[in-house]
This record gives sequence, structure tokens and C-alpha cells, in this order.
Amino acid sequence: MSDKLAEVDLSKPLEVTEPEQKEEVEPEKKKEETLGEVLKKFPGAPDDAQIEKWKQEWGEVMCSMFSETELFIFRPIKREEWVNLQMYVSQQQQEGNTVSNFEIEEKIVENCVIWMSPLGMDSLQNKAGSLSTLHEQVLQQSNFVNPAYASNFVIKL
Repeated sequence: MSDKLAEVDLSKPLEVTEPEQKEEVEPEKKKEETLGEVLKKFPGAPDDAQIEKWKQEWGEVMCSMFSETELFIFRPIKREEWVNLQMYVSQQQQEGNTVSNFEIEEKIVENCVIWMSPLGMDSLQNKAGSLSTLHEQVLQQSNFVNPAYASNFVIKL
């Protein structure tokens, strides 16, 4: 046991001395960029007016950035589109054809991505997980969530 600890009398309240407070200098905060400012960096990117049009057409519009150069604007899949896709898969199976999960992911991303940056397009071709990740994001924003997580949305009345 250290000499200092041996000297401590645990039967008496410990005297706490406040450390000398140093004046903190806050670092200069970097201004957060708005989505509009980020989009202006990409050739052919939609402006605020276009995004508003998409919101009116699709209801909700989301943006996902895999990196500073890989940007995707997408919408949730509609119930009718989901049902039609499921019916197509079922029909193909009845005819003896198979539809892979990858083909389903690809079709959902193809339907729901409204715009992507040029390097975002490259990432879908060159990075193995990009398409699957984007597919998962579309499904989550369409309220397809893990059942265990979905139970967190329920409130007993």
C-alpha cells in the first residue's frame, strides 16, 4: 500500500480541494454546411427548388453520403411498388425462375434513387457493399425495420 493511502483516515470525511480552474478557450467552431451548400459542389446536382418538387411528388426525400464524394438522394419505396415486386418474384418462382436477392436490391435502388453524384454512381459499380447498404437505407426509410426495434415504437395506452 502506498504511503499516501496509508495516511488516509476513512472514518473522517475526505477534504476535497477544488482544482484551480483554468480559463478555457473554445476552439473556433467550423460552420456546418447545409445540404444545399454540399450539393452545389456536385455537377448536375439538384437545387432546392428541384428537391421541393421531389418532395411534392414522392412525399419524403432523403440524402445519404457514403463519403464526401458519394452522395445519394432517394425516396422510400411505396407500398404498391413493394407489392408489385413481391408479386413479380412470386410469379417468377411459379414459372421455375429464380430472382436473386441481389436483383431485388438492385431493382429497389434503381426505382428509389432519384439522383446520385458521379462518384456515387462509381461506388455502386466498384464497392461491393454500396448497393446493399443503399438498399437497406431505402427499406429503413420505408419503415421496414427489425422487429425488435419496431417494438420500441409501441406505447401502451
